[in-house]
Amino acid sequence: MEYLMTYGWALLVIVIVIAVLIYINPFRAPEQCVFDQAGFLCQKPILQVSGLAPDGSTKVAGLFHATLVNGDRKTIVIEAISCVKGRTSPDGEITNTDSWPDYTLVKRTLGYQEQIDDLGNFLDDSGNSNYVSCVDLDAATPKTSGGYAKLSYPASITLRPNEDFSGRLYVAYKYSDDPSTMPPKIVGANLVTRTQ
Repeated sequence: MEYLMTYGWALLVIVIVIAVLIYINPFRAPEQCVFDQAGFLCQKPILQVSGLAPDGSTKVAGLFHATLVNGDRKTIVIEAISCVKGRTSPDGEITNTDSWPDYTLVKRTLGYQEQIDDLGNFLDDSGNSNYVSCVDLDAATPKTSGGYAKLSYPASITLRPNEDFSGRLYVAYKYSDDPSTMPPKIVGANLVTRTQ
């Protein structure tokens, strides 16, 4: 009997330790949102499985919440933001939906160390509400328009709670003193987070 009591407690401790490890999952990738170049910071990334758009009338899948900080010493004007699942990068003009799928077109001026507190609900320079949602580029479907094959991107992404998400966040911006004819600069961030 003493043998069972001694090893029974040891087995109980092992089961508790395994349960705690399963709950906190220390082996999954850490949540991060790291830009490829210095000058931008992305903090506290959270991907919401579904949520309401800032106006409260539309349900949005893949609503992305994070704090975006301008760490560049110059004032910038953000022109577009896009969040995509996978590692594909947009190219070309930001107004071209074939190269910039489901982007948020916005004019938001940020001085040095200024920030957008929540990309899931923020105001542009005109006071209009905006949000960023993520799309799945792998779910793009081919379509033909004018004899050319193009990809049609879904307006949303399919996610489950507590699922690991890996993707990219892209920001198109200009410096405040850039000429209006100059194309925007594009900076990307590696994004790893867990859905909620």
